[in-house]
Amino acid sequence: MQEKWKRSLTTGLFLLILLVMCPFQADAVEFYRNLTVGLRGPDVLHLQEELAKLGHLSTKPTDYFGWEAHKAVTRFEHAMGICADGLVTKKEWDLLFSPLASFSGRSLAKGGDKVIFGYYPVDYPEDKTAFNSLWSFGEDMSAVGFFTVRLDQHGSLTGFLPPDGLAAADRYGIQSILVVHNCRNGRFDQEAVHRILTDRELENRLIREILRLLEKNGLAGVNIDFEKIPPADRGLFNGFLQRLAGALRPAGFLLTVAVAAKTYDDPSNPWSGAFDYQAIGRICDYVMLMTYDEHWAGGPPGPVSSVPWITRVLDFALGRIPKEKILLGIPAYGYDWTSERVRVVRWKQVNRLISRYGWGRVVWDNCACSPSLQYWEGGAEHQVWFENRYSLRIKLNVVKEYDLAGITVWRLGFEDAVFWKTIRDFR
Repeated sequence: MQEKWKRSLTTGLFLLILLVMCPFQADAVEFYRNLTVGLRGPDVLHLQEELAKLGHLSTKPTDYFGWEAHKAVTRFEHAMGICADGLVTKKEWDLLFSPLASFSGRSLAKGGDKVIFGYYPVDYPEDKTAFNSLWSFGEDMSAVGFFTVRLDQHGSLTGFLPPDGLAAADRYGIQSILVVHNCRNGRFDQEAVHRILTDRELENRLIREILRLLEKNGLAGVNIDFEKIPPADRGLFNGFLQRLAGALRPAGFLLTVAVAAKTYDDPSNPWSGAFDYQAIGRICDYVMLMTYDEHWAGGPPGPVSSVPWITRVLDFALGRIPKEKILLGIPAYGYDWTSERVRVVRWKQVNRLISRYGWGRVVWDNCACSPSLQYWEGGAEHQVWFENRYSLRIKLNVVKEYDLAGITVWRLGFEDAVFWKTIRDFR
């Protein structure tokens, strides 16, 4: 018995020594070992890879914690508003790798309902299209994003927040979000985004300006809607979002981001390459998937948002973004294609077209779960792909099946009462 006890004690001591001398053998230790200059290991490599994604490390990641890694850690710590000592502890690991570490705790939903988020653009000073929609159907929404403020090339914001829109949101008790976009004269300003991402002084100015507008207007947070970002700026965009999250989180503001829909990751893609779903999913509170324009004005006719395409986008996204952060983009429009031109058809305009040319020209595509209309006018053949209550209902069922956080609607003012009744039944 005594010999058996001695053997057990010896074995226990041996295992303890192994754990102390070989910390990488235990998976639980890998991401919580304190790291500093001079250490090596797979956790050091993983750390550097993540810092590189966020734009803090410009050299090639290695398994050695040298001075370049030390400087990258201090930059990350400074951006997050914590003690910038270059020492990696559990705090740094959590901020870098915990899926919900950056989640503010606020929700855009009403009670236990799904998030219903509507984009509110103003195209010209007297444009009341979005306002009229918010005023009429605000009770069916939980949040509204004011698409009225644009980024310029100096890190400043141009535009305004509509007082009547803010008042309408307050009337219904829905949360107001500042949308910062880079759309100018109908085109996305790549150069403005690139300048901000490559100039820390301009970036800091932009972050301060966002904070000022949120605090001044009592908003719930910001939606970054930078589109056509240069693919080479992917890491820089991650770093910007991380620093913005670090500035917003202490004040309790939400950080949300609109991202191009994609079914696989191609970092060189000129439209979607800059969006690192995995990094964005960790950093942001909500991610708006722009699941529309599958077929767009610059391409051949087809469904704007087919269900098979949406599910492929979601299957890819859910491997990288927590489902409780994903808002599915819902189009309230379609397109009318001819060989000469393409025009937008609003949800509420479709019935007039059908009344004019007849229901017999409407075709339901069972695969796409989307309707279309074909007609002739002025010697030109028109092909219209649009959304209706049936296609919308199927998309809402997808949201339920995937248990997503909710939806975003592009855009307010294009829909009608039937659209919102369908939404109301879904909620």
